[in-house]
Amino acid sequence: MEGFGSNGMMREKLTIYGTSKSAISYFTRSLAIEAKNTNIKVGTISPGMVATDLIRRSLDENNKKIFNILGDKVEPVAQFLTAKILANQVNDAKIQWLTKPKIIWRFVSSRFNKRDIFND
Repeated sequence: MEGFGSNGMMREKLTIYGTSKSAISYFTRSLAIEAKNTNIKVGTISPGMVATDLIRRSLDENNKKIFNILGDKVEPVAQFLTAKILANQVNDAKIQWLTKPKIIWRFVSSRFNKRDIFND
């Protein structure tokens, strides 16, 4: 599962987490190459920002604002990823919930569409 750091981004206080995600990205790409002539499909999933209980307890008000724009509840993300995983026939697939177009749309529409994923 990809996360912050799997794309090379870095942020203070996320060194260990980002390093582990960077390693997962490398490991998955390498394993996909090794599995290319087999029936095994290797790939990554990227759920984006999901409102888990851990996140709910750890966010301050500023981070909650961003999370309400970009984040989602667990259920729709899990349903989407599960369907895509089961339908996938491609080795080295990258299945992503929070895409760049979705991020742009969420910011553009946030002025008109107020979301509260923590209390809905």
